[in-house]
Amino acid sequence: MKKYSIMIIMCLLLISCSSSNGSASTAKKNTNKSELVLYEHEGDINYKIYNNKMVDTYIIASALYLDFKSDRLLPDTDRYPLYIKAKEYFTPYRDHPFIQEFSEYLWYDDINSDVITILLNLSNDYKLENNIEVDQVSYTFSNKEEIEKFIKDFKKFYEDTKAEEFLNSNSEIYLSMKEYYNNNRDKADISILLKEMESYIGVNEKITKTINYQTVVTPWRPFMGSFFQTDTEDKVTLYSFQSLLNYNSRNLEDYDIEQSVSTEVHEFLHFFVNKPVKDNNFIIDKFNQFSNKEELVESSLYSSMPWNRITDEYFVRAIQGRIYRNVYDEKKARHTILDKELLYGGFHYLNGIYEKLEEYENNREKYKSIDSFVPILIEELFSNGK
Repeated sequence: MKKYSIMIIMCLLLISCSSSNGSASTAKKNTNKSELVLYEHEGDINYKIYNNKMVDTYIIASALYLDFKSDRLLPDTDRYPLYIKAKEYFTPYRDHPFIQEFSEYLWYDDINSDVITILLNLSNDYKLENNIEVDQVSYTFSNKEEIEKFIKDFKKFYEDTKAEEFLNSNSEIYLSMKEYYNNNRDKADISILLKEMESYIGVNEKITKTINYQTVVTPWRPFMGSFFQTDTEDKVTLYSFQSLLNYNSRNLEDYDIEQSVSTEVHEFLHFFVNKPVKDNNFIIDKFNQFSNKEELVESSLYSSMPWNRITDEYFVRAIQGRIYRNVYDEKKARHTILDKELLYGGFHYLNGIYEKLEEYENNREKYKSIDSFVPILIEELFSNGK
């Protein structure tokens, strides 16, 4: 009898453990209902790449407000069956109250990062409650009431249009995106590149908070990359907002993971490079001998930027080249980063910055982080002026 009692107790303990483990597993998988996660990595690097239905709905609403004539949001709408479906489905809602007041939720004719930040951080349930403080989205929203109004109006649009049903009815585009990523992830390991990036930049010297890297991918804004961030007391979340698509293709299922990962590294680098460049604006003023910005960079996309922004675009490309050189080799760095930027981007002085970084690499005891080397890079770049 004693034997049977012991066996019963052991069985109960096993059931209890199994139940407990099952609960833990369920809790871990209890992700945001609006997300389709392609891949997630936790540990030395905290990284997630995913799609978000709320964001996709916002992009389509933006295109609707712009009468589907945007060069960035559902571009060439009438060319693609997927975009034609969206246009036909959502056009009857052109006079919806949310769309009538939509102008403040755009950044010119593109997405608004404050709005995206709110949508990505809505509560993990169908109440869609706000989890963002006003100071995180202060360019667009002045107070909590304005944020709550946006969420309320967006939710009404989401429900009235049955946007979730529309997106689910076109799930094949999302499933193909996830399948491609899972089958090709090993071709460009983002976690290895991010580890090298942190080491190269000297992140531990700059940031004491936990860093979360998040890449949000969408088929509705196919050929542009953007970046933004949120901060709390104990962590900073860095977002890269982009597509998995090949920028040189017009096929909405022609994916390119190597290009996508390269864009991620580029966008994440901006978080670490832009501020030290801006803080050294006075050095740009001191050494700048260029008579106009077109002499520094050929592309009108960049020559329209302030001097410090052109500068950080240079430095990000050069540093990314060194990262790829260290992880792969010189050939990969030139093929993936440098050659195309010299040929198509018009960054004529990129090689000089790329080579100057060897001095930084050889003197890391002196230069603990990239911040301390930025003044030297600025002088190197602007000494090319006539």
